Amino acid sequence: MELKPLRVSEINHYINRILSNDVLLYNMSVEGEVSNCKYHSSGHIYFSLKDEKSKIRCVMFAGNASSLSIELKDGMKVVVTGSINIYEKDGSYQINVRKARDEGRGELYEAFEALKEKLYLEGLFDEDRKKQIPKYPRKIGLVTSITGATLKDMVVNIRRRNPAVDIVIKPAIVQGRDSAQSVVEAIESLNAREDIDTIIVGRGGGSIEELWSFNEEAVARAIYGSRIPIISAVGHETDYTISDFVADLRASTPSVAAEVSVQPLKELTEKLELFKSRLQTAERERLRDAGLELSALESRLSHNSPKDALKYSRAELDLNMEKLRSAVLERFRVEESSLQNLGAKLDSLSPLRTLDRGYVFVEGEAGSIVSSKSDVGEGEKLKLRFKDGAVEVKVEKID
Repeated sequence: MELKPLRVSEINHYINRILSNDVLLYNMSVEGEVSNCKYHSSGHIYFSLKDEKSKIRCVMFAGNASSLSIELKDGMKVVVTGSINIYEKDGSYQINVRKARDEGRGELYEAFEALKEKLYLEGLFDEDRKKQIPKYPRKIGLVTSITGATLKDMVVNIRRRNPAVDIVIKPAIVQGRDSAQSVVEAIESLNAREDIDTIIVGRGGGSIEELWSFNEEAVARAIYGSRIPIISAVGHETDYTISDFVADLRASTPSVAAEVSVQPLKELTEKLELFKSRLQTAERERLRDAGLELSALESRLSHNSPKDALKYSRAELDLNMEKLRSAVLERFRVEESSLQNLGAKLDSLSPLRTLDRGYVFVEGEAGSIVSSKSDVGEGEKLKLRFKDGAVEVKVEKID
């Protein structure tokens, strides 16, 4: 007789009833290392327990989580007590944890802390050796998996903020075997180029095992040795890896890394407009000041101009010439007056004036004036000069 087919939900429900009624599975303790631990806003805690071979999902509901005396973290070694049941919605089984106690740190956590301490002492985390992330990159290199949403999120965010930025994608394996070497090779490949301004190394969230590539020493040293600034963007905000400590900048998620790697084009345009406005204002003020200075120089030049000085000198020369001319004329007038006075005096003393009064001059033969009878002799010829002429006479007798 053929049994009636069961629906998927019916078989999951049936298996869950069997597990719930199993005395051993209803109240059991399991030891393992906490992985992919998430605290939900509802108060529930979701995580996995793993050992070197296997992994099992766990959930601790809010009622039990409220009385938990420890804080569950990835890498912790714990013993949990609870029951095995099936999450009927997807058919996966899990431990419904009622309580948990700390059994120390797990192997991965120990390895993480050991490498962190080693690299810290070597100075790979020092802030003074971290490179400045360029504010206005022209080309950004992305090191991530080409499958999944992480690459798309980063490209979309970079394009949205500044479409002018070029993107170079270097595909890398980001979990599992060979992933660390793949990330190292991608970083080195981008460093071999001369046109890359910034590198983002990242992937989406996951368990500590899934993120472990970014806790490998080889990846840390490749990031440290990069001449190009690197932004680490591994996992979610609560996930921390060695790469985050070594990188020049740590971003909480790949999307945030894309945001901080470029300035919005609108913001850049506004800054350019502001700089342009300030430059124009400064240029106008400079031209205004230069104009005022030129006017002042023109005014000073006008006052001290050789042309003006020549004009003033010429006017002064004309004035002095006029003064000289007046002085000369005045001197001529005075001299003329003086000369006239002397002429009048001379004229009044002139012998010719004596002739006007009826007197005559007697000149000897040699033309000399005869003023005494002793100056002439008998028979000598004399000239008698009257006012209107002269008469020659001969001395006949001297009394």
